[in-house]
Amino acid sequence: MNASTSPSETELLEQLSAYLDGELDPQAAQQVEQLLAADARARDVLQQLEQASAVLDDLPRRDVQPSFTTTTISMIALSEADVLAQQGPAGRRGAWARWLLRTGGLVVALATG
Repeated sequence: MNASTSPSETELLEQLSAYLDGELDPQAAQQVEQLLAADARARDVLQQLEQASAVLDDLPRRDVQPSFTTTTISMIALSEADVLAQQGPAGRRGAWARWLLRTGGLVVALATG
Protein backbone atom coordinates (compact mmCIF):
# COMPACT_ATOMS: atom_id res chain seq x y z
CA MET A 1 0.00 0.00 0.00
CA ASN A 2 1.38 3.36 -0.97
CA ALA A 3 0.65 6.40 1.21
CA SER A 4 0.04 8.50 -1.90
CA THR A 5 -2.80 6.29 -3.12
CA SER A 6 -6.06 5.90 -1.29
CA PRO A 7 -6.99 2.24 -0.75
CA SER A 8 -10.54 1.02 -1.20
CA GLU A 9 -12.59 0.47 1.94
CA THR A 10 -12.07 -3.30 1.74
CA GLU A 11 -8.32 -2.97 1.20
CA LEU A 12 -8.11 -0.51 4.07
CA LEU A 13 -9.99 -2.82 6.44
CA GLU A 14 -7.82 -5.79 5.46
CA GLN A 15 -4.57 -3.85 5.89
CA LEU A 16 -5.58 -2.28 9.20
CA SER A 17 -6.86 -5.59 10.57
CA ALA A 18 -3.58 -7.27 9.65
CA TYR A 19 -1.71 -4.33 11.19
CA LEU A 20 -3.63 -4.64 14.47
CA ASP A 21 -3.07 -8.38 14.54
CA GLY A 22 0.68 -7.98 13.99
CA GLU A 23 0.51 -9.95 10.74
CA LEU A 24 2.38 -7.47 8.53
CA ASP A 25 6.05 -7.60 7.73
CA PRO A 26 8.04 -4.55 8.90
CA GLN A 27 7.91 -2.83 5.50
CA ALA A 28 4.12 -3.26 5.16
CA ALA A 29 3.63 -2.11 8.76
CA GLN A 30 5.68 1.01 8.02
CA GLN A 31 3.53 1.72 4.95
CA VAL A 32 0.38 1.43 7.08
CA GLU A 33 1.89 3.78 9.66
CA GLN A 34 2.67 6.29 6.91
CA LEU A 35 -0.91 6.01 5.68
CA LEU A 36 -2.22 6.55 9.21
CA ALA A 37 -0.05 9.64 9.59
CA ALA A 38 -1.40 11.11 6.35
CA ASP A 39 -5.03 9.91 6.22
CA ALA A 40 -7.62 10.89 8.81
CA ARG A 41 -10.09 8.38 7.35
CA ALA A 42 -7.59 5.56 7.93
CA ARG A 43 -7.11 6.71 11.53
CA ASP A 44 -10.88 6.70 12.07
CA VAL A 45 -11.20 3.19 10.65
CA LEU A 46 -8.31 1.98 12.81
CA GLN A 47 -9.98 3.45 15.89
CA GLN A 48 -13.25 1.70 15.01
CA LEU A 49 -11.43 -1.61 14.54
CA GLU A 50 -9.69 -1.19 17.89
CA GLN A 51 -13.02 -0.50 19.61
CA ALA A 52 -14.65 -3.51 17.95
CA SER A 53 -11.73 -5.69 18.97
CA ALA A 54 -12.00 -4.49 22.57
CA VAL A 55 -15.72 -5.28 22.64
CA LEU A 56 -15.11 -8.74 21.20
CA ASP A 57 -12.35 -9.38 23.75
CA ASP A 58 -14.82 -8.58 26.54
CA LEU A 59 -17.37 -11.16 25.38
CA PRO A 60 -17.50 -14.39 27.36
CA ARG A 61 -15.74 -17.33 25.75
CA ARG A 62 -17.70 -20.50 25.13
CA ASP A 63 -16.23 -23.96 24.96
CA VAL A 64 -17.79 -26.12 22.29
CA GLN A 65 -17.99 -29.86 22.28
CA PRO A 66 -15.81 -31.75 19.80
CA SER A 67 -19.01 -32.87 18.09
CA PHE A 68 -19.78 -29.24 17.10
CA THR A 69 -17.86 -29.54 13.83
CA THR A 70 -19.48 -32.85 12.94
CA THR A 71 -22.95 -31.57 13.79
CA THR A 72 -22.46 -28.40 11.75
CA ILE A 73 -21.17 -30.28 8.72
CA SER A 74 -24.04 -32.77 9.01
CA MET A 75 -26.59 -29.94 9.03
CA ILE A 76 -25.03 -28.45 5.89
CA ALA A 77 -24.93 -31.84 4.19
CA LEU A 78 -28.62 -32.44 4.94
CA SER A 79 -29.53 -29.00 3.65
CA GLU A 80 -27.59 -29.56 0.43
CA ALA A 81 -29.11 -33.05 0.06
CA ASP A 82 -32.56 -31.45 0.12
CA VAL A 83 -31.50 -29.04 -2.62
CA LEU A 84 -30.09 -31.91 -4.69
CA ALA A 85 -33.28 -33.91 -4.26
CA GLN A 86 -35.27 -31.01 -5.72
CA GLN A 87 -33.00 -30.67 -8.76
CA GLY A 88 -32.88 -32.89 -11.79
CA PRO A 89 -29.84 -35.01 -12.73
CA ALA A 90 -28.24 -32.20 -14.79
CA GLY A 91 -28.20 -29.75 -11.87
CA ARG A 92 -26.86 -32.31 -9.42
CA ARG A 93 -23.34 -32.37 -10.81
CA GLY A 94 -22.82 -28.62 -10.26
CA ALA A 95 -24.58 -28.76 -6.92
CA TRP A 96 -22.26 -31.52 -5.72
CA ALA A 97 -19.25 -29.44 -6.68
CA ARG A 98 -20.63 -26.44 -4.78
CA TRP A 99 -21.39 -28.66 -1.79
CA LEU A 100 -17.85 -30.04 -1.77
CA LEU A 101 -16.37 -26.53 -1.95
CA ARG A 102 -18.60 -25.21 0.84
CA THR A 103 -18.01 -28.21 3.07
CA GLY A 104 -14.27 -28.15 2.45
CA GLY A 105 -14.16 -24.42 3.18
CA LEU A 106 -16.11 -24.91 6.38
CA VAL A 107 -13.85 -27.74 7.53
CA VAL A 108 -10.74 -25.63 6.87
CA ALA A 109 -12.26 -22.61 8.64
CA LEU A 110 -13.27 -24.63 11.67
CA ALA A 111 -9.92 -26.43 11.81
CA THR A 112 -7.94 -23.20 11.68
CA GLY A 113 -10.35 -21.33 13.96
